[in-house]
Amino acid sequence: MFLAELKNLLLTAGYDFDKIELPLRIDVANGSEHFYGIGGKEQVLTKYDLFLSDNIGILSSILNGPDNRTSITKDTKNIMYFVYGADRISEKQIQDHLNDIKDYISSAFSDLKVSSINIF
Repeated sequence: MFLAELKNLLLTAGYDFDKIELPLRIDVANGSEHFYGIGGKEQVLTKYDLFLSDNIGILSSILNGPDNRTSITKDTKNIMYFVYGADRISEKQIQDHLNDIKDYISSAFSDLKVSSINIF
């Protein structure tokens, strides 16, 4: 994922999809929100930071990164990648970015199975 971020300049977060409770929501922080980042450290969102959440809590924010609850581990079976795309980023750019992630992971893990790549 990191290699694709560097190549395409698109901020991306990865999650264990089986730990997410849909629906997902994108919102702008008012500065009072908090969550536990990777490693369990509490993260307080900065006012106007963009964040992603599910029915349980915050999954990530642009300034604070991903949460601990839905982080990808060696036991993860289903991964969701979320691309923080600005208005000028086209659907094709995001699709190409996700394909790059798939290609990079496939080169390291030959048994990888991608069931779908969807853009919402």
